[in-house]
Amino acid sequence: MKNLFWLLFFAAVNAWGDFYQAPLLDAKWQVKTAKLACQLTHHIPNSGRAVFIHEAGEPLRFQLVLENENSVTEASVKVSPAPWQHDGGGGRLFPVSAVEKQGLVGQRLSVQGQTAEIMLAGLVKGRFPKFIYHSQRSDLVDESRVLVSSVRFQEVYGRFQSCRLKLPPFGLKDFQGLRFYFHKHQAHLPTRLHRILPNLAAYLTALGKGQVVIVDPAAGVNGKEGRQWFQKRWQKIRQALKSSGLPKKRLVANSQSKAKAKPKIQIEILGPEGLQLYHYGRRQRGLTPVQKKRLYFLARYVKEFFPGRLVVHGHSDSARWRSEHQSRRLSRQWAERVRDYLVSLGVEKARIAIKAWGSRKRVASNRSKTGQAKNRRVWVEFVEKPALPTRYSQASFRTY
Repeated sequence: MKNLFWLLFFAAVNAWGDFYQAPLLDAKWQVKTAKLACQLTHHIPNSGRAVFIHEAGEPLRFQLVLENENSVTEASVKVSPAPWQHDGGGGRLFPVSAVEKQGLVGQRLSVQGQTAEIMLAGLVKGRFPKFIYHSQRSDLVDESRVLVSSVRFQEVYGRFQSCRLKLPPFGLKDFQGLRFYFHKHQAHLPTRLHRILPNLAAYLTALGKGQVVIVDPAAGVNGKEGRQWFQKRWQKIRQALKSSGLPKKRLVANSQSKAKAKPKIQIEILGPEGLQLYHYGRRQRGLTPVQKKRLYFLARYVKEFFPGRLVVHGHSDSARWRSEHQSRRLSRQWAERVRDYLVSLGVEKARIAIKAWGSRKRVASNRSKTGQAKNRRVWVEFVEKPALPTRYSQASFRTY
């Protein structure tokens, strides 16, 4: 009987595990405020600290940072009555959304969004959030509990909430993966980009560091015309950010993108200039790597931005040993190569028509090799919605 008593006793101890909380008369909360982040911290002896973090553009996070624990396998949190109140079973248990490493020997248990707001509201009402976590040690699973005190919480809550209300509604994640397309020969900024730039300037100004990098993803393959239009658009963006208060040195183009300032916010801008014309050599049998890369960006532009159709115009020179019929067939073959590669990149074949001109529409004299090289070309025309012009009706969507 005596042995059974001790067996049950130790089983109960192992089931309960450790319990931590700050002394009721010595509970403290510390608040830190900045333009882009607010933090509220409560230290818990022998355990770690409980932290509320609210960053601009992000949901509220509530974390328990365990300083000497690295074997937590699962955890939950709930709002409990204060220790001097009767616990009638406590509130709802919320699963912890993340268990992460903290340094070499610690772990961080986190909840965010609505769950974090519920924990904060509980503290405002004088209740105590309670973390419950299980640790794997050898063959045993221990349960530990950490109580977060609301004693003296009201002394700092007002400052924390005031800081939260001043946070901008946008954060770093709102400026990640920015990509904007322009119509052909469009210099003015797209509406969405025009709206984002003042917010971006305000964010980086408040942060006090970081750079904006304007990138032409097709640089190196879109030729002189592509470079010229990139420069025009880059200058427009530069003026908009400068007028919003961002210093000129914190804005760079892709040629300067090796700058080390962080965070580095990248904005891709792409227009069709330099992506429509493809010359081919007299003995060339397939697309070159540069031409394929250029077509990749053309396909991306068409799939993600341009809603209309394409007409691929094939042209050839008028070599003396080649009949006009052969010239037309050659021009058709090259137009088909371009079309087929666009289709392989995901452009719908039904959106692409082919027009084979042979040598009829030369842009230079065929009397010289230079002129012939200019005439051997494929030109991709953009045809806007709602419908193709009469000469590109559905009936003419064939090769000839």
